[in-house]
Parts: sequence; C-alpha cells; structure tokens
Amino acid sequence: MTRSTKGTEGTNYQGVRITTSIDSLVEVIGLPSYTSNDEDYVTHIWDCETEEGIVFTIYTFVTEDDDSSLETTFRIGSFSKSISNKAKEEVESLF
Repeated sequence: MTRSTKGTEGTNYQGVRITTSIDSLVEVIGLPSYTSNDEDYVTHIWDCETEEGIVFTIYTFVTEDDDSSLETTFRIGSFSKSISNKAKEEVESLF
C-alpha cells in the first residue's frame, strides 16, 4: 500500500471500514491528501493505491470531537468491494 498521485474520481464507499485515529493514519501513511473544516462533509482524505496499483481512498466525515488521537471510523472508497477489502488488509498490516 502506498500513497497515490493517480486520480481517485469515481471511487465510492463499498461498505468497508477501518477504525483507527487520524494520528495513527498520519504516522503510517503520511498527511492527508485533503483536509477541510467544512462542518457537514468529509474532513480528511488519503489517496492511496494497493500493492497492485489500484487506487482507493480512506476518508472520514465531520466528528464532534477534534482530537486527532481518538479512534474513529474511516470509510474506504474504491471501485469494488473486493478492492476495498484488499485495501483494508494492506492498511491494517501497517499498524
């Protein structure tokens, strides 16, 4: 799993999630590709790709608590559920 500079347009949520903290993701993946202070939408997005080079995103929506050390649920966006499952395995192996 690596960061990606490929386009992730068209990826979407496939029902696969991971639970971790923003700080933990930053530690293993790096800074998010996108952040926002928008109060009703996505606040952090990481553009990534699997070991096979297939793109996916990790993202979270606004939470009530701004503490980046707290665990939260992140969604994985991709082009299929099998890609999302593979992405989850690869991300979780980094912890």
